[in-house]
Amino acid sequence: MADVPSGEDIQELLQAQLRWVEEGGHPAEGPLMQFVAMRDNERREERYNDGDDFALMEAIYSCSCHGLKMPDWVAAGFRHGYQQILACNAKSLDDVFGRPFPKGKHLNALRKRRNIRFAIWNKVVEILRAEPGTPVNRALFKRVGREVSPPVGGSEAEEIYYEAKKMMPFSHSEVGE
Repeated sequence: MADVPSGEDIQELLQAQLRWVEEGGHPAEGPLMQFVAMRDNERREERYNDGDDFALMEAIYSCSCHGLKMPDWVAAGFRHGYQQILACNAKSLDDVFGRPFPKGKHLNALRKRRNIRFAIWNKVVEILRAEPGTPVNRALFKRVGREVSPPVGGSEAEEIYYEAKKMMPFSHSEVGE
């Protein structure tokens, strides 16, 4: 897995990202976003190796969004799956590339959760920066849950916050004020 950059390295990535955008580069293809995508693709490779076929589709999408060359495991996995389709050994794309959503999941609930994930993360960051010393505890998540739209309970806000935290390349304290 890619090393988690130090605070100094994160600042360098942020500065490089800003220069990239100022020079007309697409934000998604900038150095910071490419670093995050490569790190996330390493996690996807682990999931893929553990049997989560849809992680391959996520990696293909990530590479296309961030201007990255496909890692060997992605190219090989796609070729293998596509060959299964061409050889008529699969009834559907889901058979070779996995289901996009687990059976029984409701799309509206998944969409709501996805849409508020970073609103919750950002609200926590905003509060911690505005009120240093605020403990990250149940009371904070209750407050955040009331302040996001649509509102959620404290337990749900906490659960979603930690989902978002896993997706972040660094903690909110490392990016500076």
